[in-house]
Amino acid sequence: MSSVREQVLQAVLAKVEGVKAALSWVTAVRNPRDPLGDDQLNALVLFDGGLLDPRGLSGGVQEDEVEFSVGLIVREKESEGLTAEALIDAGFVAIMDALLDPDDIQLGGLVECIDPRGGSDPVYGRAEKGARVVGGLVMDFSARFMTREGDASQVGP
Repeated sequence: MSSVREQVLQAVLAKVEGVKAALSWVTAVRNPRDPLGDDQLNALVLFDGGLLDPRGLSGGVQEDEVEFSVGLIVREKESEGLTAEALIDAGFVAIMDALLDPDDIQLGGLVECIDPRGGSDPVYGRAEKGARVVGGLVMDFSARFMTREGDASQVGP
């Protein structure tokens, strides 16, 4: 069985894929190995982060926290009224709403909660070759969860 950390990241990826479908974007990918091509934009990218120091151990339950980031990479379609700024904002709202949904803030019982941790300033500019305008934003999060002592694959308590 996967570690609770991996189960959390898979649940987050499912949320990201739901946002991709809702926005009719092209790509949702976790830890891409290759640069994304123009044909893969607009894209949502999930980057795994590390585990923060455990908060403590009590009653055989360890409290942990995993970090992750969600990046948005968009291509402006000004002819359709879709500026890079508007696309970044739509992606920002959709990701925040999906990950901080009060009805599923615990990802089906995997986590105590998800906390937003800030992120990058949005960036915009022309592609190196051509007239395309692209934009990007990275949002950072952490998710607190518990595991059973000596069993990293079981959600505690």
